[in-house]
Amino acid sequence: MFLQDNLAQNAQGAAAPPLGGNPAHILTVAARPTWPAGYGALPAAQVAEHIRREVGARPWDRDAVDARIVREALSGKGKVINSEREVEGYPAPIETRQPFHPEEWDLATMVRRSSRP
Repeated sequence: MFLQDNLAQNAQGAAAPPLGGNPAHILTVAARPTWPAGYGALPAAQVAEHIRREVGARPWDRDAVDARIVREALSGKGKVINSEREVEGYPAPIETRQPFHPEEWDLATMVRRSSRP
């Protein structure tokens, strides 16, 4: 295990040994791991800000579920759940269907007639 720049905390947020209570069975190495070209490890001190700024399909427009996951990760309360019942359940889907009115469309090009210049 390569441990340079790793941070470990206990459940109360205090610093903890990076390998827990029994590191005797873990092999640590001094050499950095091999990364694919163009990749590199983010310094541990920058991870929280990176999560806050970048995580999610659309970080600038997170839905309630993504916002909860990011909030819990940043607060240290994130966990792997066994059921959606452990959190807020499935989100209520927003209706996106609309009736199709063929007279509003040029059926040869499928361009809405009202969108033409």
